[in-house]
Amino acid sequence: MKFKYIVATKENSIMKGSVFASTQAEATVALKEMGYHVISVKTQNIFTKVLFTKIVFSKSQVLSSQDIAFFCRHMYFFINAGVSLTNLNLTTAPNKVLAKELENIRTRLINGENISAAVEACSFPPLLCNMIKIGEETGKLGDILLKMEKHYEKQAASQQEIANILFYPIITFIAMVFVIGITMTYLVPNFIQMFAAQNMDLPSATTGLIAVSNFFVNGRVFLLLIPVLLTIILAKFRKFDKMVFHIPFIKKYFTLVSAARFSSALAVMLETGVVMVKAIGACEGLLKNQHYKNIIQNMRKDVEEGERLGTALRYNFPPLLKSMVELGENTGKLPETLEKCSLFFEKEQNIAFTRLKRLIEPVLTIVMGLILLFIMLAIMLPTFELTGML
Repeated sequence: MKFKYIVATKENSIMKGSVFASTQAEATVALKEMGYHVISVKTQNIFTKVLFTKIVFSKSQVLSSQDIAFFCRHMYFFINAGVSLTNLNLTTAPNKVLAKELENIRTRLINGENISAAVEACSFPPLLCNMIKIGEETGKLGDILLKMEKHYEKQAASQQEIANILFYPIITFIAMVFVIGITMTYLVPNFIQMFAAQNMDLPSATTGLIAVSNFFVNGRVFLLLIPVLLTIILAKFRKFDKMVFHIPFIKKYFTLVSAARFSSALAVMLETGVVMVKAIGACEGLLKNQHYKNIIQNMRKDVEEGERLGTALRYNFPPLLKSMVELGENTGKLPETLEKCSLFFEKEQNIAFTRLKRLIEPVLTIVMGLILLFIMLAIMLPTFELTGML
């Protein structure tokens, strides 16, 4: 669990940040052990953060994969050159958000915190925090940062490709919502007044259209709240994470995404000497889908009990990954095999996403056409009747 805190340093300066702990009391004790005077410790509202910073202000408030790759590269150069990280150069940061995080890390390092604790208190992903901690323990921090830079560069490239693929469907959907909204809010009410003045019997389609139009006109606030309500429902009912694996096209995409991320992260950790059980446990925080998190937990338990990774991969991962992992274990080249698997699954993921996009585009077009056809018929039928009466 993540907690936000406000503390006073030994120099009597106020510092804000966040820390991971099981309970609020544990977080408070950890901060006191660092030599801080604790002013407040509060649970961080994850839903609020995701909804308002990641969705609404995603471009300006949340670190992107590209930012994290830059951070890893920046840290690697300092460590490789033997320069103290208290001399971090903030002017080279690509944006203000990352510059603020670098300033926070530098302040904490000056106050005596180790690198992993300083990074963990910022907005960096759990995987990177765990890897930096492992790097400090093993003395391979520079090598780990270099590998994590490549990992996040690859992730950034994949995200950019997906954003490019999504551009047209999103524009089409926005156009559809805009056209329907304008039609229901301004065009249909004018026809309603004309029909009402004639006191005529209206077809069922027209009556239904009038009801929908009245909802658009009178319930605008509720319409704006619908995305928020849907987000709350999906956040509360975690069964949705498992539900997506029963939808054919989406199931394949989520399976490939999870397999690519898991194999890539596990390859990085095994290459740097992290033991298998610890590496699998660190991968749990990488996957956002709760269904796959549960799978990783079961896999870690199986490996702890003595099973090989290839045997433990009997859950919802692609059969190819299981076969390749068994081959890598038999040849003693598991990290290299996992890296090749991640590259393969990333390519397959992009292909699957392109196919999904090609399916969504005509569906959106057909849905938009059917809705406009219904609106046109609902308006034209009584209009023809009214013309005949005149």
